[in-house]
Amino acid sequence: MFPAITSQIFGIRYGPQIYGILFYAFPISNVIQYFLSNYLKEGYYASFVISGAMSIFSMLLVKRIELKYDWSERIR
Repeated sequence: MFPAITSQIFGIRYGPQIYGILFYAFPISNVIQYFLSNYLKEGYYASFVISGAMSIFSMLLVKRIELKYDWSERIR
């Protein structure tokens, strides 16, 4: 997680808010993963299916969204 890049992409107004959401997403997802794997009958299979569905959804979402930030000047 990079706060400077998050602020550059989303702007000064929304960058810290989105970074805060990303900062709390990791521990919350770990707690959800713990409950899925320990308390569901087929926890590992459910975790695999959910992770696979989220990966497919994110690939479709990446094709839909265009970032307007030009990274070519940053890469050397």
